[in-house]
Amino acid sequence: MLTTNAFAVGEENATGIDKVVNEAGNELQIIPGRGELTLRANGQTRAAVFTIDGKQVWNGSVQNGEKTIRLNRGIYVVNGRKVVL
Repeated sequence: MLTTNAFAVGEENATGIDKVVNEAGNELQIIPGRGELTLRANGQTRAAVFTIDGKQVWNGSVQNGEKTIRLNRGIYVVNGRKVVL
């Protein structure tokens, strides 16, 4: 079974993902740093971090606040969003 959400294409060109929002409406901000990745949420939000080749390096919950994860330099995918450290 395949389900999708409706979407519309407007006049503006999409250049990336500005924010990630879960079903409860909690926003997850992804802040890359030198050797670390900071995840900031305004409520309890699940997050998963994968290397570009698909290996999961972190999976957990970000409570109302921040979670900093130490990572090597590289390209990661966080909840479907590409991040370069």
